[in-house]
Amino acid sequence: MLDPIIESEMSFRADNTFHIEQSQTYRRMSGIKSVEFVRRKDSSLLFVEAKISFPNLETDDKTKIQRYEAEIRAVKDKFIHSLNLFASIALGVNDDDITATGNKGSKKTDVTFVFVIRNHRTKWCRPIRDMLIDEFPPYLLKIWKPVVLVINHEAAVKKEIAMSTSTPICMMLR
Repeated sequence: MLDPIIESEMSFRADNTFHIEQSQTYRRMSGIKSVEFVRRKDSSLLFVEAKISFPNLETDDKTKIQRYEAEIRAVKDKFIHSLNLFASIALGVNDDDITATGNKGSKKTDVTFVFVIRNHRTKWCRPIRDMLIDEFPPYLLKIWKPVVLVINHEAAVKKEIAMSTSTPICMMLR
């Protein structure tokens, strides 16, 4: 079994994974944002971004609302940049080894953007998802037809993206 990927105090499954954030291609580029990793799960290619916390909209404070909107745009950029970076590697424009994701080129693949927020209430996830979708350019939604998930750690465990944190992280790191 592969060691889990530890991000934002969560343990993620590392099978069929390309750690895009640590790839040579990503490290060579400036001005590019990245999700934590890309993982193939069944017929989906998951682009996973993780955060410990995220602002919520249960406020009338204009500064907090502006911060919330800026955070949404930053996450959107990470998904778009990562999709483009991964596609450039898959097409051979950039060179990196993505074979761990089972990339075959002709296999039907669904693109899924997964935003996991460790300490987040379920009821706060839907507004973030809706705003993320609204932020994506229409061409991206038409061409890639991404599924967009905004979930907390508990839901990520149920979807077999993350692992339960019943084992202390320091023990998993050995």
